[in-house]
This record gives sequence, C-alpha cells and structure tokens, in this order.
Amino acid sequence: MQYKSINEIEQFSFQDCEMISFKTADSQIQMVLEAVLVMPGNSQNPNYTMSYARTTNVRLQKARILSAVKDGYKYYDADGVLMEEVPDTPLSEDEINGLSALFANSYFYAMDKLSEDNSLFTYCMHVEIPIRSEDEYDNTVQDSYTLEVSFENAIFEWDSYLNKAQL
Repeated sequence: MQYKSINEIEQFSFQDCEMISFKTADSQIQMVLEAVLVMPGNSQNPNYTMSYARTTNVRLQKARILSAVKDGYKYYDADGVLMEEVPDTPLSEDEINGLSALFANSYFYAMDKLSEDNSLFTYCMHVEIPIRSEDEYDNTVQDSYTLEVSFENAIFEWDSYLNKAQL
C-alpha cells in the first residue's frame, strides 16, 4: 500500500463509508472500507483538501470488542404520534462472534473517540445494516449497531486517491 496512516482516526470521515468486510482474529480487528474521506490534516494527504481514498484496509491492533449493542429506535407517524418503541439490545458473546457475516457490505458511518489512556484507545464504532429493497421508497427500519472497542494502534492503508470530495 502506498499510503499508511497510524492512529490518525480523527483525520478521517466515515460519513459515506461502506464496510466491505469485518473480521476479528488474533487480537486484531480488520476492516475493508470504501469511500473513506481523508481529511486535509492527515499526514498522508498530499491534496490538502478532503479526498476519497481508494479501498482502505484498516487494522486495529491488540483489539478487543468491549461491548456491542443492537440500537433501539422510536417510530413515529406523520403526526408525531409514537407508533413503536424498541429498546437497545446488548449482544451476547455468540452474537458478537457472528458480526463478521452480518457486517459484510454494511454502512460504517462513524468512529467516535471515548478515551485514550496509556496508549490504549477506546472508540465507539457505528454500523448500519442496509435493507436491499426493490422499492426505492421503502422506509423499513434498518438495524444499526454500536460497538465499543479498545486497541493500541489503528492502521489505515490505501493505494491511491479517487478524487477530491465535492461536499
């Protein structure tokens, strides 16, 4: 890979990001992401403007999933009347182990820093599972998940830039 960014998570934006794959093995979380925005302050951004990176490989080293939650939601009708409420659901260890298959081709839309202590980072990762529908107006509630992860290093690697972001 031509570009390699280490522990510069705040210098990326995931707002348009798709997660192609998600794997956990050997104290490491590996993700393959599409449409990662590299911010101007990233040490690996020669464009000095927000730019899309080509397929990005992410490795979180010495990583652990501390918790995982299937996000709840509130569903309102057009008049603002609550129709349905579903609470957050913590995932079991078995369900956490099954996330790799579930997260393939999902939306990875945020990675928020919770803490940094003695070279150990703790972040919240937010993933949404898209519903593939023929109906473009399908408003079915999509499942989303929040993972709290800890790790020592976050390594982002990509080969080239696609273009400057037009946001």
